[in-house]
Amino acid sequence: MISALLILDAKGRAVVTRDFRGDIPTNPLPKQFIHYIIESEDEEVVKPVFVVEGICFAYIKQQDLYFLAVGQANLNVILALEMINKMIEAFFLYFGKVEEECIRDNFSMALELLDEMVDFGYPQNFEPSALQTAVLQESKKQDKVRALPPPTGAVSWRPDNPAPYYKTNQVFLDVIEEVNFTVNADGGVIQSEIHGSVVMRCELTGTPDLTLTLNDKLASRQMRTANPSQPSTSSRRNPGVELGDVRFHQCVRLSQFEKDRTISFIPPDTPFELMKYVIGLQMRALFQLEANSFEYDGSRWETKIRISTKYKERSKADQLVLRIPVPSDADTPRLDPSHGTCTYDGNASCIIWTMQNVMGQQSMRLTASMGLPTIRANQSNQQSTLSPSSTPALGLSGSVRTRKQPPIEVSFDIPYFTLSGIQVRSLRILERHSSGSSGGAPYTSLQWIRYITKSGTYINRQKDTQVVQSAGGSGSGGRNHITDAISKQNSNK
Repeated sequence: MISALLILDAKGRAVVTRDFRGDIPTNPLPKQFIHYIIESEDEEVVKPVFVVEGICFAYIKQQDLYFLAVGQANLNVILALEMINKMIEAFFLYFGKVEEECIRDNFSMALELLDEMVDFGYPQNFEPSALQTAVLQESKKQDKVRALPPPTGAVSWRPDNPAPYYKTNQVFLDVIEEVNFTVNADGGVIQSEIHGSVVMRCELTGTPDLTLTLNDKLASRQMRTANPSQPSTSSRRNPGVELGDVRFHQCVRLSQFEKDRTISFIPPDTPFELMKYVIGLQMRALFQLEANSFEYDGSRWETKIRISTKYKERSKADQLVLRIPVPSDADTPRLDPSHGTCTYDGNASCIIWTMQNVMGQQSMRLTASMGLPTIRANQSNQQSTLSPSSTPALGLSGSVRTRKQPPIEVSFDIPYFTLSGIQVRSLRILERHSSGSSGGAPYTSLQWIRYITKSGTYINRQKDTQVVQSAGGSGSGGRNHITDAISKQNSNK
């Protein structure tokens, strides 16, 4: 893996140098690195990873320090950068801040932390709870005799001596899904993706062994193969979810998961993220949004928005927020929502429509109008480069052109609901034998399972704004005639 790790100051002088493998001379590295940084800054192209004379450099800048990992040209740079991030987190934990003065004042402790985290260039132990037992936080206590750290492969993420004790054993499990959607103006889904995570907090006495089973599609298929006589009615109701790009916490036994798709692990004693997954299948949008915007004679801008929820009727969004872009020079807003409240954010040039406790299969409407500066109206009337287009479909006399309208951003939180349909089928807790093997007596505990779906990047594109210049000028009668004609056309559809 990495051959050496260096911490350099802003001038390229080495603050800490740790040579793990001895296959690369470390003395010329600071000079090579800072020379590249100066040249890259002059060219305004600074890369976090580069290769010089067959040596790969990967670095992260923190304050005025450069954390630099070097290795051969085939260095796994993603892992090297992740190791540097974990080192910076450990330094924050011990020193409170990561600055040159702090590291120089705690030089011996910094070296000891690096030795605990990296062994011969390979990642070894980055768990904060394990580091705190292996490296004492107060330098005055460094001369005290302490127990040797656990050997490689042991449970380093959970304290064993003394084992945790709780008066009431409880497990809190949250299945959180972030939904990324891009929807076009006609309601068609362009891109959809779910980023899910399973977060746990285990308040369990001793060293229990947990086994978690999800309605994974492959796991369901294996269960039906192993038990062909089992009725398939439940599988038809819940056929399972096809998970992709699954990543686990280091406590999970990967061999067991590959064998029967069950997640078996000894949990840490602190909150942790058990797993992450990505589902990239084409899915139906959670909301159907219709927006029609008009600008009349350069003096008034109006929009009519209708949003319908498409999730299950018994589900409820705790909060639903729409950020609706408006012209940057608009003023005097008049907002009329059917549900919730509306505010105008002049700095962000948008209307913020907030609704609480929105049930499924429900529709809401918003009508908003805003004034435009008189100078824009004058400029609009004086423009001669516009190519008027008659609108016989609407029965209007005048010119109409279009202007691109930015998309509407939607944010929401829906508890007790997952778009992917993922569910926890079972969570078994067993006490480990004194020998360390699993399969002990059942464990009495309370289990709290919660599902949450929230927005990641949810964007709904809008139709172009209709910029209308009536033949009779900028009177309100022409504007009302246009609005009535468009409403009649929509009703005929």
